Amino acid sequence: MELSAEAFEVELPWASGSVHSHEVPEHPCPACDTLLSHATAGEQRPEPGDFTICFTCAAPLKFTEDLQVVVLAGEDFAALPPGVQDDLNHVRSSILRFQARREDGRAAP
Repeated sequence: MELSAEAFEVELPWASGSVHSHEVPEHPCPACDTLLSHATAGEQRPEPGDFTICFTCAAPLKFTEDLQVVVLAGEDFAALPPGVQDDLNHVRSSILRFQARREDGRAAP
């Protein structure tokens, strides 16, 4: 499934420009067990310490040294700049709204 910021009705200043899907080692989301194999970002591949969000359950995640993910701990989230926290919360809310619309049949799978 191809997803875009437009699908989630998200406007983020740091998400402008090219968006690429990067292959990462296959592993389950620690929150919902969805199999993860790609990370969507700008031109740079994800690096250890970067964060992402599961498109299935909207869990905030952090990449480990071997590019697996763990749930972003509360203290890690609190250490992020307030604007980044707001952006993450906005994207998470958008994913949850998109998933709800899809479950109701109002969004294409």
